[in-house]
Amino acid sequence: MIGTIAFGLLIGLVMGMVGGGGAVLAVPALVYVVGLGVHEATTVSLAVVAMAAATGAVGQARRGAVCWSSAAWLSVAAVLGGFVGAAANRALGGAVLLLIFSAVMVIAARATWRRAGSAVAVAQGSPTRPRGSSPRPGPGSAP
Repeated sequence: MIGTIAFGLLIGLVMGMVGGGGAVLAVPALVYVVGLGVHEATTVSLAVVAMAAATGAVGQARRGAVCWSSAAWLSVAAVLGGFVGAAANRALGGAVLLLIFSAVMVIAARATWRRAGSAVAVAQGSPTRPRGSSPRPGPGSAP
């Protein structure tokens, strides 16, 4: 129970700070630390991340930092994708779900890393990469 609460605090901290990543922390923690099955963990993760995201969004909205038109369009698409994803969750086995989840995490991490330090990202307030860690330039990168 204490481990679950600690991971909940960590998920909330990350969601509030960077605006995402709750599922990246929640699903592995729920499966490997708490001991839930994959299907149960992904379902619990949805509820936890939704609540943490809503809380973080309220704080950001109070600062005037939410682009409501982008949020609305993305939300409509995400809701539609959520219906399809929930059906896929029911149809797929736990091992397949974890493989897909892992692949999505790796792809997202790679895309984020490649863009970090690019001219566009720096102009938007992202930090530059440490020396010696520069991967191949991606779209929008300075030459």
